Amino acid sequence: MIANIGTLNKKVDIVAGTTEESKGFDTIKGNIILKGIWASIEPARGKEYYESQRARNDEMVKVTIRYRETVTDGCKVLYRGHVYEIQSIVDPSMTHESMELYCVERTRGLAKKKETSARWEP
Repeated sequence: MIANIGTLNKKVDIVAGTTEESKGFDTIKGNIILKGIWASIEPARGKEYYESQRARNDEMVKVTIRYRETVTDGCKVLYRGHVYEIQSIVDPSMTHESMELYCVERTRGLAKKKETSARWEP
């Protein structure tokens, strides 16, 4: 059960990957199955790995939405240019009222550094 419905204050899209065959090759295309649904996004924890002199960040988040039968663990959540892969789905109260999607956002490479002025300012 969603205790405070006002916490669902972000609009997200949920995408499921489908494969289509063309000229003997499979191509993966994403189809939006839910568009503009209300959700809450909370950070869970972050991990940082170093592989081949580059940082790889895995950001864990918990996305809470109303219960939808069409959402599976193979779907992805899109929010403001971020793509979160759904790792697991939990129905906390087993009453099919809400779903908690535990997702991970994988980013690769080094973060861009902000340019600072040559002069030090107090």
